[in-house]
This record gives sequence, C-alpha cells and structure tokens, in this order.
Amino acid sequence: MNGLKALFEGFELILSPGLKRFVLVPTLVNLIVFVALMASLWGLLAGWVLAVTDFLPGWLDWVSFLIQPLAMMIALVLFVFGFTVINGFLAAPFYGILAEKVERKLDPNAALPVESLGQLVGRTLGREVTKWLWYLPRALMLLVFSLVPVINLLAPFAWFAFGAWVLLIEYRDYLNDNHAQPLSLTRAQAWEHPLDSLAFGGSVLLLISVPLLNLLIPSAAVAGATAWGVRRRQLSQSPALPPA
Repeated sequence: MNGLKALFEGFELILSPGLKRFVLVPTLVNLIVFVALMASLWGLLAGWVLAVTDFLPGWLDWVSFLIQPLAMMIALVLFVFGFTVINGFLAAPFYGILAEKVERKLDPNAALPVESLGQLVGRTLGREVTKWLWYLPRALMLLVFSLVPVINLLAPFAWFAFGAWVLLIEYRDYLNDNHAQPLSLTRAQAWEHPLDSLAFGGSVLLLISVPLLNLLIPSAAVAGATAWGVRRRQLSQSPALPPA
C-alpha cells in the first residue's frame, strides 16, 4: 500500500459504520483549534504587515507589494505547524482510540494492551512530547540553514519535505504507540519506503491547509496510516508460497 492509497483508505475508514463516532470529538477539537488559530494569526499578521509597511522608507515603497504574499506564506507555515502541534496534544488520546478501533476493524485478532482511560491519556500525551523533542532540534537546524545565502534558495523545498516527514511520523506513530513500540521504530518504518512516506505526508500537509477540509484530515491521516501499518504487518506475517 503506497502513501496516497493509504490516505484515501483513511477517508473511507472514518466514514464507515462503526468508526464515524470516534471521529466526532477530534473533529470538534479541530474546529476549535482552527477558529482560534485563524483569529490569532489574522490579527497578528495584519499588525505585522502594517508595521513593516510603515517602517519602509519612501524609496522602498515598491517592496510593499511583496509583503502581503510573504505574510500569507508565513501564515500558512505557522497555521500548519500550529494546528498540528495544538491539535496533536489536545486530540492525541482520541486519535489513539481511533487507531485502536481501525486496527481492530482490519485485524480482529490484533493483540492490544488493556489500559485505563487515565493510562491512555498519559501515554499519548507523553508520546507527543517525545515526538516534538525529536522534531524541534531538526526544525531549528533547518531554520539556521534557511538563513544562509544561496543555500536558502532551497529552503522552501526543504521545509516542505520536513513538514511532510513530520506529519508522516505524527500520524503513523499512533499504531506503534498503542503497542508500546518506540518512536525509533516509526522512524525506521518511514525510511523503508521514503517516497511513499513523503507522498503521504506531503498530501496531508497540503490538505491540512485547506479550510474546513482540514477538520477531517487528521482523523483520515490517523486511520490511513494505521491501515498502512496493519496491512504491512499482515503482509510480513503471511506465509511464503512454496516454490513451483
């Protein structure tokens, strides 16, 4: 199963009988985060554009037409990462439950640990902290490279690839976390099929920036990434056919 196919299957799964109710709460969380972020960024960037425009001397008035598109690009980056971080922490327990239900639907014999709601919440929130402790140093390193002349010409492509990889890790890890597997396993699995991983993460990155559609994208990504992992596990456990 490649990355794009996994994402499409994720949409089918979250709309299927028996799973739709596990998408309701994460979608409400997404809506609250979406409205709060849009309102905050709109006010922040409006003030930033006005301040920069007023600061420019008269002979640089021609630069002002570049400021608004630049502000929109910054807003998009801040929105995607802000949405992912805040939504990840607030909805992590619900995504953990969704991943469990998807796995049970696809593999009824899956052995999943039994835990209380408190254990689930503590485990999933702790895992989010672990993931972001891995993401942030790499993001800061990429930010430094983005400030280096000439090299920074590649910065938009590097940021897109990094964002895609972050989202792939974010959503594919729920399956492994439910089985108490380390984050390093999720990263290793991502590298087994790097192009498929980038296709999945890149698609999520683009779609998560689309208003309203982004309310369902995280749940679809969790379901799709979980299905991807379950299918690969089933394939690896299938007995090899005897030679003809």
